[in-house]
Amino acid sequence: RTDPSYQARLRLRARKQTFEGLARVKKFLPIDPRKRRAYRMRLVTLTQPDRKDLPRLAEHERHSRAHEFLRDTAFWRDNVLGGTKNIEDSGTDGPHVHSHNLLMCRYTDKTALAWEWTGAVLKATREMHGDDVVEDPRTAWAVYDSDSRVARILRETYRIDREAARIRSAGLPE
Repeated sequence: RTDPSYQARLRLRARKQTFEGLARVKKFLPIDPRKRRAYRMRLVTLTQPDRKDLPRLAEHERHSRAHEFLRDTAFWRDNVLGGTKNIEDSGTDGPHVHSHNLLMCRYTDKTALAWEWTGAVLKATREMHGDDVVEDPRTAWAVYDSDSRVARILRETYRIDREAARIRSAGLPE
């Protein structure tokens, strides 16, 4: 794997597969030019909190499962036509799994995407490992005291996915 010619062949193969995948995605663009202009190629990097107690392969599987859950959301179906995903692990003293996604999609709000991705990662973690060792960052907020210049991080201890389901079932706006 450290052979330079092997690395060059891998890069060439990856580049070829990326271009082939993106050519297939372009077939699904709307015919109407006004609707077609809404879609652009966008680079989206998705990361997840590292679990040092899991081997690298398990972290890769968790990331792939979270990506499957993300693709099943209404947010993804409404905004993304398709694209390519490249999973990478740049960790040296432990796994640091993340993916670079080249997507043909509408403008996607970063906060909305982060919210959906966090839910997908937590769902994959619960499904694969039966726990919530990864804390949900959506349950935290910061309070900054400008006089003392001290920030405090506060965290709620509730399952946000259950609360979101209760909000939806009550018909309240999200």
